[in-house]
Amino acid sequence: MADLTPDDGDRGQLLLVAGFAIAVTIVALVLLLNTAIYTENLATRDVDTDSGEALAFRDTVEDDLWTAVERTALNDDDETDRADVEANVTRRIERFENYTTRHVLAGGAATDVETVAFHDGARVRQTDSGRNLTDGSDTANWTIASDVKDVQRFELNTTGGLRSTTDPEGESLRLDIVGNGGSGDRWSLYVYNDTTDGPTVAVKNGSETTPTDVCEDLVSGPPRVGVRAGTINGAGCGGIDFAAGTTPPYNVTITHGDRSQGTYDAVLNTTTVDGSLDDTAPLASPYWVPVVYGFDANLTYQSSTLTYRSRAGISPTPRSADDMLRFAKDSGEAVRTSDGDVLEFRIENTAGENVTVEAFAVDATGVGAGITIDDGNAPELDIQRTDVQIGEANRAGQFDANGTSYDFVADSDGSGQYAIIGAGVDDAEVDIRRLSQDLGTMEITYDRSEADLTITFVLGDGSEEVFYLHER
Repeated sequence: MADLTPDDGDRGQLLLVAGFAIAVTIVALVLLLNTAIYTENLATRDVDTDSGEALAFRDTVEDDLWTAVERTALNDDDETDRADVEANVTRRIERFENYTTRHVLAGGAATDVETVAFHDGARVRQTDSGRNLTDGSDTANWTIASDVKDVQRFELNTTGGLRSTTDPEGESLRLDIVGNGGSGDRWSLYVYNDTTDGPTVAVKNGSETTPTDVCEDLVSGPPRVGVRAGTINGAGCGGIDFAAGTTPPYNVTITHGDRSQGTYDAVLNTTTVDGSLDDTAPLASPYWVPVVYGFDANLTYQSSTLTYRSRAGISPTPRSADDMLRFAKDSGEAVRTSDGDVLEFRIENTAGENVTVEAFAVDATGVGAGITIDDGNAPELDIQRTDVQIGEANRAGQFDANGTSYDFVADSDGSGQYAIIGAGVDDAEVDIRRLSQDLGTMEITYDRSEADLTITFVLGDGSEEVFYLHER
């Protein structure tokens, strides 16, 4: 039989060839594995980047959208048709989306904010300061609204005719918040003229039986009370403590409305309003108009690698006593003027959220008559360093400095833009340029009676912040 066993040299060659083949296979596998890992890393990195952009888009909408639409949602224009209010809000939403997503579009992604449900509310107002606080039929004890789930705003400005009494429960103007749909405990605010102490504000919470005077040092009469915000004449008053000791839904009532004259402005989460109030144009005081109290929206972010969808509930956060703009300096500090006709000062946002400034009024009649503001083709009013969005009002003509209120956008012939001042910003610069008369040296004051010039900003929720300046 023939010997078929290979010699040692052949065996070595076979082992060498086999080893080389195995090595090539291992190298190929390693290359394929590295390619797969690299590709996955790239894909993951793109998704992570897009997911960050998507979440940033969602946060921007949830944090800032209500601020951008608030003045329109709360129907500052007194539209009597709810559909018109909703259409105005929708247009504001579109403007907000166009402004806030420019960088997203530049990166090749697309976004969408689709409103799916509006939540109805009512705004109840009296604007005739010489009228008693009675209903539309002059009834003194009456229910403004019932089934009120929430109150965003209630500003009460008593202007005269306060009843002098030592019995506020039985004799004074009283605003009542009655919990559990009118069957629960009652929180009450009393405004009257104490026969000993003069103008007085008192409060009774839901568990108390008698009222307690609050913040006597702030009351100068007849007082202006931010009932929901907890302020008296613009300053915080913790003793008000709105609706303490009660549970919604509320009935909101006025007792002894014939014992004071004044105005009020309330934004309520209800549509059940006193039937005597006017609700048709032209509106007569007192009256009510529909508002958008909040809304739900579907948010979409879409790129080549990611589609992100979420639902957001957009609604107001009731202002607290600290949610306001203020001078960034103390009373008595000089305010910068340039050539006698440019005014510059700084303000701070002490709120825990962004604040939108949508309208302004400058009243320089204490300095001189007929003063105007005109800076040619440049903005007459700037609000800079806001951290969110600068504001400017620009007119080809002039703005009058006689207390006339102007909308930053609607009353600008050139570029006009609302200012959005970020929460906690303490150095936003306000520039008012080219007043037609030399202002001299101006200084900050917090005393309205000392003011020679006032600047009023109307915020997105319709409230006003007033800054007083005194001429040295």
